[in-house]
Amino acid sequence: ISSATHVNVFVDGSALRLHRGCEGGWALLALLSYDSRLFLLAFLYGRVQTSPKHREYLGADTATNNTGEATTQWGTHRWAGSRLPPDWPLLLEYDSIRATALATGEYAARTNIGLASRLRGARASHVAKRSALAEQHVRGHSGNVGNELVDT
Repeated sequence: ISSATHVNVFVDGSALRLHRGCEGGWALLALLSYDSRLFLLAFLYGRVQTSPKHREYLGADTATNNTGEATTQWGTHRWAGSRLPPDWPLLLEYDSIRATALATGEYAARTNIGLASRLRGARASHVAKRSALAEQHVRGHSGNVGNELVDT
């Protein structure tokens, strides 16, 4: 495929309170719209890692909904910035206003400072490479198919 109409990336994160603490997760779904058809580009997911010893640790001190959302946005910017051609327009659809505000620097983190810093860096690097990057807030649990598919 030499030219994409556009790429939609849907992201979501969450946390589940357990009797021994929290488990957090994240997911992203990337779809390419081309020639009136949709193509699956990626479905990535994982856990929020809170141990500095873990190889996938990004700086989250705790596993919460917010760290899940920030982790998936970090993953989106890293994945799309390194795997997609820079001339493919991308729309990031998210349901966490706070994670996006962390990514843009509109919100200053008071906790999970390392994760917030990595997220801002990944977004800045991606924005510098991509010719067209748009971000759109969608309401969670409102019937947006892409958002519902990544609802962890």
